[in-house]
Amino acid sequence: MDINSIICPSKWDEVDYNNGAVVIRDNSNTVEIRESSIVKEIALKYLKDADDKELEEIWKEVYDSPSYYEIDKENFSLKAKIDELKENIDGLKEQIENLRCRH
Repeated sequence: MDINSIICPSKWDEVDYNNGAVVIRDNSNTVEIRESSIVKEIALKYLKDADDKELEEIWKEVYDSPSYYEIDKENFSLKAKIDELKENIDGLKEQIENLRCRH
């Protein structure tokens, strides 16, 4: 499994979440990630569109504590918005650079 399979979710053939682990599969490889901090980062980065019920299930399993999810729920939303703004800023920087190159 190449690094792009981990970084770029569009290249994953299958992604599952079971018993506190994210399982990523491609044609011939399987990677199981159990480290809660990594699972959380994957959730923050790639599950922005998941509904609250789905996120609550993940947080409960990862942290084994419903209260942790309740505390982190607001931070999750803010982090997703910050990530989206960073992506927009990067896109704008690229457009500015392209315009500079033309002149």
